[in-house]
Amino acid sequence: MGQGCVDVYITVHVEEHRKFMNRLHYGHERFFRLLLDDQCPIPLTLLVARVKEEPACPSCDCSLLAEIQSQGVMEVGLHVHPALSRFPYERQRRIISDEWNRMVEGTGIMPKTFSGGHWCINANTLKIVRQLGMVVDASVVPGCGVMAYNGARLRYSDNFTEPYWVSTEQLDAADPASDLLEMPVSIRPRSSIVDLTTTGFWDILDFFSTMARQKRDRHYLHMTFHSYDVLMPDGKMNFFYDKIKYAVDRLNGIFNEVNLRTCWSCYLQMNRERAL
Repeated sequence: MGQGCVDVYITVHVEEHRKFMNRLHYGHERFFRLLLDDQCPIPLTLLVARVKEEPACPSCDCSLLAEIQSQGVMEVGLHVHPALSRFPYERQRRIISDEWNRMVEGTGIMPKTFSGGHWCINANTLKIVRQLGMVVDASVVPGCGVMAYNGARLRYSDNFTEPYWVSTEQLDAADPASDLLEMPVSIRPRSSIVDLTTTGFWDILDFFSTMARQKRDRHYLHMTFHSYDVLMPDGKMNFFYDKIKYAVDRLNGIFNEVNLRTCWSCYLQMNRERAL
């Protein structure tokens, strides 16, 4: 038995509609209905993107997203897929603002959590996100190099591996007075993301055990996956959904306490702790 507690955050990149339109994938609606029909008890943060030629969410998606959010278990956030760091400030502002407006108008949800495509963001992105009222960014992968479309290679600071109040002037700098929370994705040795869809499950369990052996009272784990990896041709959840539930069960066996949170609930929790 490990010691201490672990705070767990699972973000889901619900990607552009076109990625769903092949023989394996049937669009956002099927994924959302599976979450609702299964009455998913796990607090997931759904970061929703869209195809450029379509509304942010078709009408069926809008009602399902509203229903998901109303249950108070899962959170609906915004995922904007271009590698934003390749664009100047004004272009980024138009792209992100357009997506934010479409989500608000289509769903009535004012997203609080944001994630940039390909994990490529910069200080301009943070400023725009905050201006729109989003207070959590879930884009940064600490210590990892990511390639933007323009060929620039970004390497985010590896000094921050847990949630921190980030400066909107510099995303690898903390600012205790900030009200924008950075939620870096957890990484395993060799700087690989803890991605439930691409990482071997035994590797993930080994990572859990390594965390538990650290002499700390509180641990942090931000896992991610993509919704289009969760559907089978018959419309049922594939083993990745089982993987999530199994991961949670194993965490309960490794740590003394497991707290499952959305990104927004993490923001509220850290705000409460900061006020003490």
